[in-house]
Amino acid sequence: MKRAEIIPPGEAGRMVVDLFDVTGNRLIECKRSVTRQSIHAAVAQLLDHRRFLAPTPLLVVLVPGRPRDDLVNLCSSLMIEVVWPDEEGGFMSSFD
Repeated sequence: MKRAEIIPPGEAGRMVVDLFDVTGNRLIECKRSVTRQSIHAAVAQLLDHRRFLAPTPLLVVLVPGRPRDDLVNLCSSLMIEVVWPDEEGGFMSSFD
């Protein structure tokens, strides 16, 4: 895993990717909450960043707990995996 930086053509600033799993080609956006606003922000960031990476990465939102079903369904409809910690110290996935 690593952090990645993207400088879009014509932009002076850079976009920073939270995590990039090079081995699994997964772009991961981390959020501190499961609110609608946080999930929307994660989706927008992932879709924006994905355009600049080749091959096209899988998209993942990492959050501290399971979001409401409608937010998980939103992400699933866009082929974005949602991952959150479980009680045993592992992780749960919306794709499981």
